[in-house]
Amino acid sequence: RVGAHEVKTDSEGVCFCILQNYDIMIFMSTSMREKLSIEKTCLTELKALIARDPMKYGLLAAGLYLGPLMPGIDREDMRLARAAYFFARHIDDSLDEQPPQHSGDRVIETQLPRYMSQLERSGHRIAPLGRYALSELARRREPDDDPTNDFQRLLDAMYFDADRSATHHAMSSAALSQYYGNTMRATNLMLIGFRSRLRQDVHFPGFADAVGTVYSARDFSIDWPRGICNIPREVIGSVCMSSVSTLDAQTIMHEPAVAAWQAEALDSAQNTLMQTRKAIESFRGNDTGALIVDLFTLGALRTARAIVREAA
Repeated sequence: RVGAHEVKTDSEGVCFCILQNYDIMIFMSTSMREKLSIEKTCLTELKALIARDPMKYGLLAAGLYLGPLMPGIDREDMRLARAAYFFARHIDDSLDEQPPQHSGDRVIETQLPRYMSQLERSGHRIAPLGRYALSELARRREPDDDPTNDFQRLLDAMYFDADRSATHHAMSSAALSQYYGNTMRATNLMLIGFRSRLRQDVHFPGFADAVGTVYSARDFSIDWPRGICNIPREVIGSVCMSSVSTLDAQTIMHEPAVAAWQAEALDSAQNTLMQTRKAIESFRGNDTGALIVDLFTLGALRTARAIVREAA
């Protein structure tokens, strides 16, 4: 007690000073103020996304905010997941609004440290999300992890998408595999964030190519008009660069060489995804990261099978 006042402190470092007339004053630690600020920013970002697409982002909200109700999922882990997701989502959306320039200075920095400095200097509301996500991931990393590099590779994939949307160029098979690998570093970041014993490159190395193949096939009719082509240059030749305005997506997918390549690629992807489920089976009981990867893998498998059925 302090004079006539009773003082209590909870586990988050919040000091409640309860006055005699039952008014409550709350004095928060710096750590708690930061967390509340992060949550406020996440909600602001989510509100804008839901306004854009209620169905898609409503489901996302359920996953990001109802996760702690599931057994074994910690609220601090979910706070990190929200901060990392909305930070990355903001970068991707910013590139859609202000695509990289092909001459002169870029609107947005391509290197993560410089990009963070750019946000900090401008006082952008998203800066604390990036700062918190990167510091928390660094704190949770194992000796062989490099979450900053994982985030950089994810950023590279976003820039690459923005660039090729403007240039309409096709990639080689090797470059496409590298692109999928960069895009799916998000999975490794999730595993680090949830303190999983799994690591993508060690336990299921073909996962990125398989998932990239499946969702590229699903989204081809959306991506093609935007100049994004995830069919290897060895298969499609120069058509992606020269004919994006004259050939529709259905015409491209019915080209014999393209149809044969996709059928083979989807068959290989399904085999890899089934192997992934087997590889992580023993981890699923007590590893949140393994459970999330398994659910995501199952979703990709179902999507691949639906595409194959529709093609038949």
